[in-house]
Amino acid sequence: MHELSIVESLLEEVQKQIEAAGCRGPVVRLGLRIGRFSGVSIEALRFAFELAKPGTLLAEAQLEIEQVAGLCVCGACGRQTPVEQLEVVCPVCGSPEIQLQGGQELILESIELQEGSAEPEQS
Repeated sequence: MHELSIVESLLEEVQKQIEAAGCRGPVVRLGLRIGRFSGVSIEALRFAFELAKPGTLLAEAQLEIEQVAGLCVCGACGRQTPVEQLEVVCPVCGSPEIQLQGGQELILESIELQEGSAEPEQS
């Protein structure tokens, strides 16, 4: 399950971002954008997140995931069509002259800290 290694990297990145901002946790919400063609199983990622978060700043965090469609760009008709699954022909005109764009991203969009913990730590 490569989703567990994704979650472990995510936890490390969140910790780095919080430290770089000079804030303290705990985290109450994480927002992710994951493309439909990224190869990431949303269910497995959620399961791995629940396994990995105890004992971390994310122990009580909720994971919000926005799944992003890809874009089919047709060289024949020029249409740009959002697609939820891999296409081999243009969904508008049927031409095989297409390029698929996007839908492969895995982006940490937001980190929400518990109210009052976003202020920089006092030295």
